[in-house]
Amino acid sequence: MLSPVSAVRRVFGEPLVLFLLAGLGLFLLHRAVAPPRRDLIHITVPFAKALRDDYQKRTGRPPTKEDSDTLIERFIDEEVLYREALVMGLDKGDLIVRRRLVQKMELVGRDSVAEPTQEELLAYYTLHAERYQVAPTVSFKHVFVSSKGNRGDAHTTAQNLFEQIQNGADPSTLGETFANGATFSQRSEIEIENLFGAAFKETAFSQPPEKWSRPVLSHFGYHLIWVIERRPASLAPLSTVQNLVRNEVLGEKRDAAARRQTDTLRARYVIQMDPGVN
Repeated sequence: MLSPVSAVRRVFGEPLVLFLLAGLGLFLLHRAVAPPRRDLIHITVPFAKALRDDYQKRTGRPPTKEDSDTLIERFIDEEVLYREALVMGLDKGDLIVRRRLVQKMELVGRDSVAEPTQEELLAYYTLHAERYQVAPTVSFKHVFVSSKGNRGDAHTTAQNLFEQIQNGADPSTLGETFANGATFSQRSEIEIENLFGAAFKETAFSQPPEKWSRPVLSHFGYHLIWVIERRPASLAPLSTVQNLVRNEVLGEKRDAAARRQTDTLRARYVIQMDPGVN
């Protein structure tokens, strides 16, 4: 009778047993080093939460249970189609897909940028002060005469009103009602030109304050203009443009980070160009 040790040696000496053991070893090795299964879609709790957070950010409300289920089901559908498209090679040679992947890679570098400090904002604001200039403005009131009828008659009427004012008439009792009002406060050159036209703008920004102008033609008719106040261009305080400065600083920092990332990745490649490419 064989001893237990001898029996074990005899079993493991059989070719079939050795073959099975070798197969088991290869299977275990494959499981250890092989990439994740292509047919496995693993929805983790953090990922599901990210889907819900994104939904709330887009819609302004938290998703219901039905919404959450729909989000996950939609993601699974999209993931299946995405993976099958990669297997079929649909991503190759497609400029739209290529451009989208490039944008995603650029975002990887851009999103790593830290929020700018107050010192950085102040330094950028000081260096680029010309970007944060407030345009010159003018405040004025006017007496209006419509030119819907005869423009010559309207001009004559406006000239007569000017002379009445010079002789002491109350301007508030003269002229016609203007749809946008009789008084305008701190309007820029662009605003005035867009509403009234170039001639009106030129007079508003050149007429001496507190003195009635002669009739000025606009898109609507004739106006007598009284300049209340003109303010020159000025630098806006940092406190009022801080969000704008922050966005510009972040934009430049993110562009620089994306450029550094691209340069680092390019260093891994050999770039070869055929003669005549450039």
